[in-house]
Amino acid sequence: MILANRFAPVGFVRSLLLRGKAGVAPRFCMLLAVLVVGLVGPSAAQQSGISSRPWSRSTTIALTADETRLVVVNREANSVSIIQVKDASGNDVSNKLAEIAVGQEPRCVTIHPTDRAAYVTNGISGTVSVIDLVMNREVTQLPVGTEPRGCALTPDGSLLYVANHTEGTVSILVIPSGSPLNPVLDGAVQVGGRPWAVAISDPGTGNTSTVFVTQLIAELNPDFKDPVFNGNGEARDLGKQGVVQAFPAGNATPPITKITLKPLADSGFSANRVSPNNFCNTVPPAQSSIFCPRPDLPPTDPLNTNNKQGVFPNQLLSGLIRSNRLFLPNIGAQPEPPELFNVNVQALVYSVDVPALVERPAEHVNLNTEIAVEPAQPPPSLSRTFGNDIVAIDGDASGNNYLIVSRGGNQVFRAKRDQTTNKLTILNAAATAVDCRVQTGNLPSGVAMRQDGTRGYANNEANFSVTSMNIENGLCLTLQLDISSSTPPAPGSFAHAVLVGKVAFFTALGIPDNNLFGTPIRNLIPRNFKGKQSKDAWSSCGSCHPDGLADGVTWIFGTGPRQTKPLDGMFNKFTNVSDQGLLNWSAIRGSNTDFNANSRGVQGGCGFASDITAPGQCFAMGSSTPANLAIYDHGITQGGSEALDAQTLWIFAAVRALNQPRPINLDGAEVFQRNCASCHGGAKWTKSEIFHRDNPAAVAQNGAPLDPGVTRLVPAAGVATPVNEFFSFTCNNRTIKYLENVGTFDPSNPIEIRDNNIASQAFGRNGFNVPSLLSVNYHAPYLHRGQAQTLEQVFPLHGFGPGGSVFPPTTTIQTELSDRQRSDLLVFLKSIDGTTTHVRSEGDEFRDFVRQQGTCPPLVMPLITVMP
Repeated sequence: MILANRFAPVGFVRSLLLRGKAGVAPRFCMLLAVLVVGLVGPSAAQQSGISSRPWSRSTTIALTADETRLVVVNREANSVSIIQVKDASGNDVSNKLAEIAVGQEPRCVTIHPTDRAAYVTNGISGTVSVIDLVMNREVTQLPVGTEPRGCALTPDGSLLYVANHTEGTVSILVIPSGSPLNPVLDGAVQVGGRPWAVAISDPGTGNTSTVFVTQLIAELNPDFKDPVFNGNGEARDLGKQGVVQAFPAGNATPPITKITLKPLADSGFSANRVSPNNFCNTVPPAQSSIFCPRPDLPPTDPLNTNNKQGVFPNQLLSGLIRSNRLFLPNIGAQPEPPELFNVNVQALVYSVDVPALVERPAEHVNLNTEIAVEPAQPPPSLSRTFGNDIVAIDGDASGNNYLIVSRGGNQVFRAKRDQTTNKLTILNAAATAVDCRVQTGNLPSGVAMRQDGTRGYANNEANFSVTSMNIENGLCLTLQLDISSSTPPAPGSFAHAVLVGKVAFFTALGIPDNNLFGTPIRNLIPRNFKGKQSKDAWSSCGSCHPDGLADGVTWIFGTGPRQTKPLDGMFNKFTNVSDQGLLNWSAIRGSNTDFNANSRGVQGGCGFASDITAPGQCFAMGSSTPANLAIYDHGITQGGSEALDAQTLWIFAAVRALNQPRPINLDGAEVFQRNCASCHGGAKWTKSEIFHRDNPAAVAQNGAPLDPGVTRLVPAAGVATPVNEFFSFTCNNRTIKYLENVGTFDPSNPIEIRDNNIASQAFGRNGFNVPSLLSVNYHAPYLHRGQAQTLEQVFPLHGFGPGGSVFPPTTTIQTELSDRQRSDLLVFLKSIDGTTTHVRSEGDEFRDFVRQQGTCPPLVMPLITVMP
C-alpha cells in the first residue's frame, strides 16, 4: 500500500538522524532531515508562509487559513461557493467570487492549510471533489465509499479522512507534499456502524494526530439495568449510549479505541408520574408498572410528582477539538413517557478528554436547562426558544468562545468555556438570559468562527446563503448580514415547492399555513410564526427523522413502543404518485398530514393547518388555537394546508434511500422473491398502500362511517370508542391485509403499553403494518420495538411458515430456510437501496385487481375482532 510505503521509512530515518550525532556526516543528516519533512509533511504550510491549525473537523462551511475566504457547501445546488469575507486591508467584505459544480449532494468541505485546495464529499456520488482555490474550479472527483459524510485533514495537510456513512469505513487519502491538488486514495479504516463526523487532533509531542469519528446513532447501553423490566434498553431514557471511535493517523489498520458516552441520569427536566399519567394503571391487573409512581412513597412526594428524566446522546452530527477537549453537540433522546415536548429531546453538548480518550461526564451540558431561565416573549423575539436539533459547533483559537448551531431554531448561540469546570455555557454573567444568540437564514447546517472570536459564519442550507455574524462581546446583534451563496429555486417552481416542504419539516418554529408557493424562500421567516411546529421551538420533525429517515430510537407512543419509521419507503418515487404507504406501525394514520396532530398534542404547537395567518397568533393562543377538523387519523392526505402539502411533496420527492455497498447477491434475490416479496416487494419494498379510495376514511376521529371495504378493530376492554387501526380492505370479495402477524408481539411483556388512561396493552396482537426494506441494512435496530439489533438477529425472531403467527413463533426464517439460503438472503438484504430492481408484491397484485374492477360496490363493513 502507498500509505505503508510512505510511512515505513520514517522510523528508520529518524534512527539514522539519532545515530548521526555519533558519527554520521552532518551533511547526510541534513539531507535526511529534508527527507523526513517530505515524508511527514508538517512544513508544507510553513513553507508557504501560512501556519497550519492544530486541529480540523467536519463542516459544511470553512474559512481559509488566512481567513479572507469562505468555502461553502450548497447541498441543494450540488455546488460549492467561494466568498471573500475580508479584503487585503483586513476589512469585512461580502463578495461571492465563484460557484463551482461538484458531485451530487455535497456534505462536507475541508481546506488544505496552504489554501491551495479544498476537498468536498459528495453523498450520492460517493466521491470527493478536489477544488483548486487559485483557479476556482473542480480538478477531479475521486471515488471513496458509499454515502461519504464527514471529512477532515490532519493538521499538516498530509492525510484526508472521509467517513463513509453506510459502508462503516473511513477512507484515507494521501496528499502529496507540495501537491495538494493530487490526493491519492490509500485504503480505509474499518470502523463499522454509521460513521458521520470526523475531527483530528494536534499531533503534539507524539508526532501522531488522533482521528475521532462519531457514530451517528446510539447503541445499547450495556450498563442499563432495570429491576422492573428486564429489557435491552430500547425505549428507555438510560438504555443507550453514544459512541466515538479514535485511532492514530497514518495507518490503515490502526488500533481503535471505543469511547462511550453514557446517558445523563438527570436531563434537567422532570415529569409527573402521578397525574396526569396515561401510562400507568394502579388498579390491578396493570399491564405494566414500569412508568408508575413509586409505591413506597406518597403520591405527593417530589420523586413522584417531579420525577427526574434521563436522556441519552444521539445523532452525533458534529465534533470539535479545542485545547484538550472534543466537544460533541447532539440531539439527546428521551423515549420514555410522558409524550411531552420538554421530555422528548434535548440539546446536549458532550465532552471528551482528547489525550485520555474518555468522556468527562461532569462537563456535559444540556443547553435547554440554561435557556429555561428566560421568559417567553412573542415573535419576533427569540427569547426562550430552545436549542432544538444542535447540529454544528466551532470555536476560536483560545478555546474560550464557541458558536453552536440550532438548525430548527434558525439561530446560533455563542457559548463560553468556564475555566473552572470546563463546561460550556450560553448564559450571560447574571445567568438570567442567553448571552448572545443570532438569527440565521433557514436551516443552518454548519458554522465557522474566526480565530480571534470576533465574527462567525453560518451556512444556511435552505436559504442558499451564509449569515455573517458579529459576535464580539457587547456587539452581538440579533439580525446580521445574509450573503447569497447560490440561487434558490424560483417561486412557483416544483423545486421551490419541495424546498418549502423541507423548511416545514425541519423548522421548530413555524411558517404560514398558506400562500407559500409564490413566496421566495428567503422571505419565509420562521421566528415570526414560532409556536406552530412546537412550543418554544423545542423540536421539529427532523428531531427524530434525520434527512427524513430514522434516529434509531424506540419511542413509547400512544399505540405502544415503536421504532422511528424512515420515510424513504412512503412513496413509489415518481413512477406512481398514488402508491402511498400507510404511515406507521399500526396503520392508525394514513399520511404525514395526519401527523399534524403530533405538533399540537405532543410538541405543544398549534400545527400547520389552523387557519392562523398573522404572526404571533399561535404563540398567543397556544392549545386553544382552532384545529382543522378535516385532519385526523386516516383523514385527508392533501388540502389541509400548503405547508402540509409541501411537507408531503418533500417526503415524496427528496427523502431518498441511502446507497448501500455492493455487490447484489443474485441467489439471495431469488430467495427473497420466493419467500419475502409478497409482503416486502414492490417499488416501496412493502405491500403497504392506501387502497381505500375516499378519504376522509371516517367523518371524525374514531367516528363512523368508514370507507366501504375498510375494517378496523373493536375497542379494547375499558375503552369506549374504537381506534382507527385499519386491519384490511376488501374490494369485490378480494381482501388485502394492512396488518401482518409474524410472531413478534409479546402480549405479556410489560413494555408493551399504551396511553389510553387505563394502561392497556399496546397494539400488536393483530400484527403490524409491513415496514419498507429500502436501505434496510442502514435502519437498525429492527422490528417494532428494536428487539433485533442486527439483520442476523431478525431471522430467529421473525415468524415464517405454519407456526409463524404465534408468539413466540415455532417456525421462523431461521428454521425454515437453509444455512445457504439465509446467507444469500442476508447479503441481498444488505444491498437493497433505491437502485435495486424490485419485484412485485401482494400490494401490486391487489392494485391491479382494483383497477380492473373500476369502482368497488359501496360495501358496509362492520367492526371486526381478529383476536380477543
